[in-house]
Amino acid sequence: MSALRIAMGADVILAGQLNDTPSAQALGAALPVGGVAALWGREIYFAVPLAVHPDDPQAQTVAVGTIAYWLPGQAVCLFWGATPASVDERPRAANPVLLLGRFPPDIAALDKAAPGSPVRWETARTA
Repeated sequence: MSALRIAMGADVILAGQLNDTPSAQALGAALPVGGVAALWGREIYFAVPLAVHPDDPQAQTVAVGTIAYWLPGQAVCLFWGATPASVDERPRAANPVLLLGRFPPDIAALDKAAPGSPVRWETARTA
C-alpha cells in the first residue's frame, strides 16, 4: 500500500492509503494530481485521466472512507457519506467505481469542502 496526502483548499488535509492493485498503482504513479473539487452529496471528485484496469475490484455501494475511480467521468473520488444515489446512509456511486484505497474519514473537515476548491493529491512524505 502507498501512502497518500489529500489536500482540499486550505482547511482539509487527509492521509490515505492506496490498495495494491494495478489501478491504484496507476494513480500512485500519476501523483501529484490536482483539479477543482466537485461535490455530489458526500462525495468529492475531480477529473484525472488514468490508464486504469477495469478488471480491478469495483463496487457501487462503498464504505465511508473509500478512495475510488469513476470510469465514465474519468475522475478520482472520496466518499464520506450518502450521495444522491444512496438508498440509506452508505455512500453509493452513480455507477460502479474502481476501489483504489481508503482514508480515515474526518467528516467534520470534509463537510467544510466547497465546490470549486482546489484539490491536490500527492505521495505522502514519510519521516
